[in-house]
This record gives sequence, C-alpha cells and structure tokens, in this order.
Amino acid sequence: MGERSVVYDTNTVVSALEFGGTPQTALLTGFTRVWDMYFSKEILSEIERVMRYDKIPVREDESELFLTVMRDEGVPVEPKVSVDESDDPDDNKFLECAFEANAQYLVSGDSDLLELGKFRGTEVVTPDGFLGQQDEGSRLTNS
Repeated sequence: MGERSVVYDTNTVVSALEFGGTPQTALLTGFTRVWDMYFSKEILSEIERVMRYDKIPVREDESELFLTVMRDEGVPVEPKVSVDESDDPDDNKFLECAFEANAQYLVSGDSDLLELGKFRGTEVVTPDGFLGQQDEGSRLTNS
C-alpha cells in the first residue's frame, strides 16, 4: 500500500465506461502493473448498482467484464476507520478506502470530494489531474 496506489470513485468509473476519453485513460492507468488500484465492497456494490441504471448506456456485458477485471486486478480493502469528511455522506466510503489503502490518489469527478483537495495524505484529483501527475512523473523520471 502507499506509493503508486489509487482509488477511483463511481463517477470516474461510469464516465470512463460511458464516455471514454480522459476518465477512461485515467482508469486504464490504474489497471497497469505499475499501479495498485484499491476498492472496498461498498465501492464495488455502488459501481455495480449505478451501472444498472437505465440512463447509463453501458451494456451489461461491458459492465460485467469491467467488474470481473476490477475484482481480479484490483486490491480489496476493508476500511477499519469511519470518516465524516465529505459534504455528501455517500462519498465517505471513497475516503475510507483511500485512507485504509494509504492511497496516493483518489480520482474523482465529484465536487464534494474534489473540494477537499487532500485527505490524510491522499491527493483528491480529477482524471485530468491524475494523468497530469503521471506526465509530470514521466518527465522527471526520463530527465
């Protein structure tokens, strides 16, 4: 846990699957062997539930494939600490997971999470901000 660890919120996952683009690139980065992607049962349940909404045009086979890959490639954690930091209590599960995993990043498109900026050592960033950090790290490593 720690360095090169990331947690994604539901907003980012659904945007990645629904629209592609930057959220998808950020999500795929988490599936590389360089990164450890953490999730909790609560996060996985929420993603699964949201992907079944009629208004979300993600095919069932795509969502099932994603959930299988997330379970196989991600790292499950059981948060032992409850937090009450977000203005939206439903968002606290992402903070709890990030804290338990000692995650470097929490990638989110949610304004309630993003306004925190940093939470107990975890940087809360947009998908674009996450990718920007990767680009910055690559430049420093390749210099």
